[in-house]
Amino acid sequence: MIYHSLDEIYAAKSAALHEIQQNLQGLTPPEARFHPLQGGWTITEILEHLCITESQILPLLKALLKKTEEAGRSNAGNVFEISVQPYVERSRLEKYRAREKFSPTGKVEFADSLRLLSDIQTQLYGLRPRLQTVDLTFASFPHWIFGPLQLGQWLAFIGFHEERHHDQIMSILSSPEFFAFRDR
Repeated sequence: MIYHSLDEIYAAKSAALHEIQQNLQGLTPPEARFHPLQGGWTITEILEHLCITESQILPLLKALLKKTEEAGRSNAGNVFEISVQPYVERSRLEKYRAREKFSPTGKVEFADSLRLLSDIQTQLYGLRPRLQTVDLTFASFPHWIFGPLQLGQWLAFIGFHEERHHDQIMSILSSPEFFAFRDR
């Protein structure tokens, strides 16, 4: 995924959350807590993980944005190229285990997580006017797996991360054992 504008990054993020919301309409709390037979998190746990992760990334984005503004690094032409393609490729080949602080507690209902994800997206949109004026490649912070990510990459990472977990949700929803559970 290579982005050439904030519009593209925000559109990808919005589309990822919209797909999650659409595919979970009508899901009951017991269905959201269904444990896949092949192991892994429930839908409720996946959504909580997304909330935990994005709640940690949001302040990071603000800090990187502030650092960039304070350094006077502007992007008046709003021209850039932000890529998360190497991380997309790696994630297709590698399986990751979330660090403890990003792991779900199992104490949050999926409807609450969906509301929080929407709230985080609103907050991200609130940063957009400031992000449009700065060099999104200036400030960086290391991701625990992928290494240093620039401000724009962190922003794009959120949508990519949601897409990745949306795929896991769809795998659960389309599994024969989920259909059997739902039909009980």
